[in-house]
Amino acid sequence: MKKRQQKKNCDPNEVKPIPPLVYHATPHADQITNEGLKLVKSREEQTFGGHTGRYISATTRKNAETYAEALRDVIGAARGDWGYNQLDDFAKKWHGDVKEIERWIKHTIPSWLGDVSRYSQHKLREDLPLMWLLEHVHSMTDFPLFISLEDSWQKFKKMKVADVGVIEIAVDPRITAGRWYIGEDLTGAYTYNPSEEEWRIHDLAMVKSVKRIS
Repeated sequence: MKKRQQKKNCDPNEVKPIPPLVYHATPHADQITNEGLKLVKSREEQTFGGHTGRYISATTRKNAETYAEALRDVIGAARGDWGYNQLDDFAKKWHGDVKEIERWIKHTIPSWLGDVSRYSQHKLREDLPLMWLLEHVHSMTDFPLFISLEDSWQKFKKMKVADVGVIEIAVDPRITAGRWYIGEDLTGAYTYNPSEEEWRIHDLAMVKSVKRIS
């Protein structure tokens, strides 16, 4: 998972040493614990974290816990746990512009849907959370995920909030730091992205173990 806002004045050449334990937020926590991490061909196969076929992203435990919490909220919204009446709470939690959101609810929703009172509660719960999130998630200064909600919404509907968790990854101390260039051989290596505060493990032979911690 990626932090939406980059750190100010971060050095793009910074390579922060990878610690012995790093963390990964995922909607497939038990599956990864049982089967191990995979460099999958499609994000639909196992995890949203990292670049498909290239690396597994990992971060600090604090960051991973925040990412997991945001992922639970988005999955809950897709499944109907965050209905129309709870969207203000979602915004306040992640520090969105509540006044702007209220304006949008008052003016934009009627122009899109007409009189919302004519819609069943089920219809509101299914349609409005996605419409609202697409419009406002970018303005929530503390919302940490950078994902395509429109592309992922149907997948989120099929997921369970309880399946979201944080994986602890034990890293082989022999892993070395590398630079990610096109065509670069990163066998046995990791890279670091300072703007997102994440380590990228390119060689899963350097992963000693994984376990779910939350």
